[in-house]
Amino acid sequence: LPNTALFSLATLRVGPTATSVDLLDNHDNDGLGQEACEALYVETLIIESGATLNTNDCRVYYSTLILDGEVDDPAHLIEIGSPCSADFDGDGAVNAFDLAILLGSWGPCEGCPADFNGDAVVDAADLAQLLGAWGMCE
Repeated sequence: LPNTALFSLATLRVGPTATSVDLLDNHDNDGLGQEACEALYVETLIIESGATLNTNDCRVYYSTLILDGEVDDPAHLIEIGSPCSADFDGDGAVNAFDLAILLGSWGPCEGCPADFNGDAVVDAADLAQLLGAWGMCE
């Protein structure tokens, strides 16, 4: 993606020594309760040999992945640009909840996950991308 401001973290590295990292969701950012773990956006995700990332049902969206170690559930690692990048609430589907999040971000919004094309505005182009991904994530 052309705009690295889309990611909350530039790099998340697990390792280089044998270690295990657990992702936790301790804050309700979307105001929808803590039932589903919210997402983490990282430009480069590196899991080094001997290291383990336990996602604990949290989705991790990335642009670049270097996976030499282990992940508890590889399905929770989602490349940005995949249809599931529009699954903002992490429930495994692009649906009305995700549409509401996108609409709540409408307008100038530098670095917002809903700004798919990185132009610092959530608008009709981003809405079209969300609608094109509508349905269950694969």
